[in-house]
Amino acid sequence: HILLAMMATMLWGCNFIASKFALQHFSPFLFSSMRFLLVGLAVTPFVGLPRGSEWRALAFLGAALGAGHLAFSIMGLAHG
Repeated sequence: HILLAMMATMLWGCNFIASKFALQHFSPFLFSSMRFLLVGLAVTPFVGLPRGSEWRALAFLGAALGAGHLAFSIMGLAHG
């Protein structure tokens, strides 16, 4: 369990290093949009597409997580 926790922490740290490198080539909002889209495409085969009214909840979560959290953390990396 300790090894898994250390691996998760290391991968999370590498994520910030890769993001900082990518921000030298892309604007913060473009990079966060591309990253959000890529993760969505990678997860879709495992989770499937939402049905009916689930699209509304998905759109809300996407806006809250994508624009709210991810974009501002990427902006912080770009300007910090």
